[in-house]
Amino acid sequence: MRRAGVSGSPLQLPACRPLGRTMLTRLLEELEAAQQPLTLQELSARLGVDPAALEGMLQTLLRIGKLRDDREAAVEACTLRCASCDQMSECALLARLPRTYSLVRKKS
Repeated sequence: MRRAGVSGSPLQLPACRPLGRTMLTRLLEELEAAQQPLTLQELSARLGVDPAALEGMLQTLLRIGKLRDDREAAVEACTLRCASCDQMSECALLARLPRTYSLVRKKS
């Protein structure tokens, strides 16, 4: 079932929903103020937002390129070639790596 006003185009924040835009802005500002990667739990505590709700916001910001999942970036940069390993989902080393998020900074 299609909802009115929903299209198949990429997610855009509508002007009529300032609350959503405000929360995404607060999330970005919190990461910038921290000046270090933060976990979902740290962001949840700092913003007073349920982790489940925050997860959706993080996924949106990851998808549009505003955030980086540092654990995924570590896998990509791994000299042990973890990214091509067929055992990656069971890797004890990766299981201990916390999932953190940081801002993607534009190079000038």
